[in-house]
Amino acid sequence: MKENIQPDWDLAAKYFAGETSRAEEAVLKDWLQGDPSREEEFRKLSDSWTFAMQQEALHKLDEDKAWLRLKSKITEAEKAKKTAGIYRVLSPALFKTAAAITILFVLAATIYFLSGIHSSHEHMLAATNELNQPSMVKLPDGSIVTLNTGSKLEYPASMNGSLREVRLEGEAFFEVKHDPSRPFLVHSEHAIIRVVGTAFNVAAYRNSPEVKVMVESGKVELFSDESAGNKILLEKGTVGTLMRNSRTLFKEENKDVNYLSWKTRVMHFDRTPLPEVVNVLNRSYHTQIELKSDELKTMSYTGTYTDESVDTIIDVLAKTFRLEIARAGEKIELSGKGH
Repeated sequence: MKENIQPDWDLAAKYFAGETSRAEEAVLKDWLQGDPSREEEFRKLSDSWTFAMQQEALHKLDEDKAWLRLKSKITEAEKAKKTAGIYRVLSPALFKTAAAITILFVLAATIYFLSGIHSSHEHMLAATNELNQPSMVKLPDGSIVTLNTGSKLEYPASMNGSLREVRLEGEAFFEVKHDPSRPFLVHSEHAIIRVVGTAFNVAAYRNSPEVKVMVESGKVELFSDESAGNKILLEKGTVGTLMRNSRTLFKEENKDVNYLSWKTRVMHFDRTPLPEVVNVLNRSYHTQIELKSDELKTMSYTGTYTDESVDTIIDVLAKTFRLEIARAGEKIELSGKGH
């Protein structure tokens, strides 16, 4: 049976603080390579340390101050023992090891933040939209979430802690109630979105290779939960994308005027390529419309719709381009040569 050697927490704390020598780093490397599970736990602690250093939502972790506070408390306790005739000497090494362990306990707490685990074990509620239209959820803090079809939101029955956290699978539009003292966090697979009070759209479908965040107002931070220091700041009118496989983050100007059409049922096309028109309809109405001829894929369309049914829009497209409509199960096939 393989011996489970305990790590040197003192050395680990020095490493996170950037104070290890090359020899000490070599010792730590040898320990990590002794068991793959050690590397995984060490990586989580490393991510947590980075996150704790960078986020204003968490108290800044200062290893020297933590050590001094701990040393002061232990010294006071030892003085009390000496007065009672129960005195023993604690070495500086023991002091520092205790401080290192204290620091790592704090780091472990931040892992809850990164993984979306609620330390308070609050009762969680779930809202799933199985309708073919948007549904609205009002959260305990007053924030409003509009869920797209087939999307699921998990949230605590109360939001009384220092963080307001929810988990999303699918797509939703968030209107977060402003509260600077309690950041609002949206967790999805491989992504964390952090805000204080703003409006933004999150598309985080399980079968999609990316997570997209489009900001309507305010500012939003998008993190990769695999690397806490990896983040981008998004402002109004920008869209942030996280590539799930590579954990790559990038942002750009949001040029998609129809990104909220699934919610508003308002669509505007200005010489828009017909394949893009079809994509907007499929995304907004959860249909499976297909263009069956190459000629149609080269055409463009101009038009604006407000709260129209998808059948009405298809009929207009069919008349405009002289299309034939064929339905095969849930699919709608459009064919023809156009004008």
